[in-house]
Amino acid sequence: MASPADDKPRICVGVIAGAHGVHGEARVRAFTDDPFDVAAYGEVETEDGSLRFSMTVIREAKPGVLVVALEGITLSREQVQAMNGTQLYVSRDALPAPEDEDEFYYADLIGLAASYPDGRPLGTVLAVADYGAGDMVDIKLAHSSKTIVVPFTREVVPSVDLKAGRIVVNPPGGLIDDAPEGEVDASAAKGAGAVMTDPTDSTAQTAQTAQTAPASDPPSPWQATILTLFPDMFPGPLGFSLAGRALDQQIWALNTLNIRDFATDKHHSVDDTPAGGGAGMVMRADVVGAALESLGYQGSAKGETAEKAPNPASISAGEKAPNSLPLNAPLLYLSPRGKPLSQSRVKALATGPGVTVLCGRFEGLDERVITHFGIEEVSIGDYVLSGGEPAALVLLDAVIRLLPGVLGAPETLAEESFEDGLLEYPHFTRPAQWQGKPIPDVLTSGHHGRIAEWRQAERERITKERRPDLWRRYMAEEQSGKDE
Repeated sequence: MASPADDKPRICVGVIAGAHGVHGEARVRAFTDDPFDVAAYGEVETEDGSLRFSMTVIREAKPGVLVVALEGITLSREQVQAMNGTQLYVSRDALPAPEDEDEFYYADLIGLAASYPDGRPLGTVLAVADYGAGDMVDIKLAHSSKTIVVPFTREVVPSVDLKAGRIVVNPPGGLIDDAPEGEVDASAAKGAGAVMTDPTDSTAQTAQTAQTAPASDPPSPWQATILTLFPDMFPGPLGFSLAGRALDQQIWALNTLNIRDFATDKHHSVDDTPAGGGAGMVMRADVVGAALESLGYQGSAKGETAEKAPNPASISAGEKAPNSLPLNAPLLYLSPRGKPLSQSRVKALATGPGVTVLCGRFEGLDERVITHFGIEEVSIGDYVLSGGEPAALVLLDAVIRLLPGVLGAPETLAEESFEDGLLEYPHFTRPAQWQGKPIPDVLTSGHHGRIAEWRQAERERITKERRPDLWRRYMAEEQSGKDE
């Protein structure tokens, strides 16, 4: 079979979001305007072209996510789950032509040269996507290795000329320094003639940047594995904005495992009445334990930390293997009685290979599972939820935003709440006057030293007023530093 690079330009129409049920069906997150159109363009293929199949939509699991049957290929549940995050492509020719001359597919913009209104080269279009606040254009600058993201509006992008292979961009003030005049770099010069494909097509992106950066294997994504009774709750809000973009770019990957699949009775029961009596139900040790063992976790009767048995990073069609997990992935159980989640713990998780999160339901989990596998209990606050899934989303969001490449300006993390023991200072933006309330004069003075002093004073004031516990800790650490 020919490689994708030898074929016609392709469009990414969706991505596999995990397995559904036990019969090899899949959940697919659609990138088409009408999610049901993801299966309307004939055969799809994986990025490397190794698998090609058709899809039949069974139902919509949630907005933008469909449950589909894979036609022309036979895969087990484990094999489908191992394809989580796999992008699905169709030939560009399979899509209908735009009705008007002024209409185009966003994928047609990929690879176009971008220039300032005065004709100076700005860079090359890498992607067009919706990050939660409207469509945005990713542009690799011609005069550096950096990229910028600008709103795809008439004001910022006043002209799109597909025939000329260029767009005109008027970057918002302060976004970048003016680009020096001169020749555009090798990747930008290829814009007009580059293969127009999907923004997430790594083959095309590598071709565009090959002359400015040495080729290297992409880093493994940070792996989040969720054990839950409701896998369709994921990625949920994490499929949007920064986390959704990072998921599409495979900065992180999501694997959901339905605990109910490991029930052994005909009713697929996962809970039972509590020993000793009392209200509610308790999640069964044998069912949850089997789910953890399927991931390779090996427990200890003494309650020592669970060990993770090696598993392959991926499996090929026709093979059968357990669900894959990175080695040494922490195993967490979200519980109101757990240790409070802190920014320092979030940072530690972000620097690791991933995390496995067990979401409880009912009255909780049989204690023997916690001690047998040495599970770390974590709480996101002093309140009770109906299940661990919302808490898991909170934990994952806190970690994902710290992963390299997720935030456009990572230096802003240094001034956020909790980074040095203080809460963050207040923020203001235009208009200068609103409802009779002006922006503080110091912030419009242009005096960076005074602005820094004002912000530090506000951080201390707010922390002292709202979080006396943090303030006491901060003052103790400040005093300890002086004593040293």
